[in-house]
Amino acid sequence: MFSNKNFSTEINELETKETESRERLHNKIYQFGKSLGIELDKDKIEELQTIMTLNDIHIDINREKNIKILKNGFTLKVRYLLYKGWIINWIKNLGTNIRSNINGITKCI
Repeated sequence: MFSNKNFSTEINELETKETESRERLHNKIYQFGKSLGIELDKDKIEELQTIMTLNDIHIDINREKNIKILKNGFTLKVRYLLYKGWIINWIKNLGTNIRSNINGITKCI
């Protein structure tokens, strides 16, 4: 998972990236507010970030709920057709990959 670098060095690099990303986001929100004619202080910017985070969490929960509803709501025949379609697409993609590899090998020869 981690490369050969020292663990603490990698953590420090990630924390630096996180800090820089947070600062860029603060600046973007501030500039957006400024373009609307609103001066946003640091507390308001952090509140907007919290709202954005909660919205992301809500989207993830809603997506998970919808997937569970769909999985549970499908009849056996619909599930079969979905799996059948997935298998057919997988085989088609596999055939395409094999053909492209064969074409690549023949071009090399």
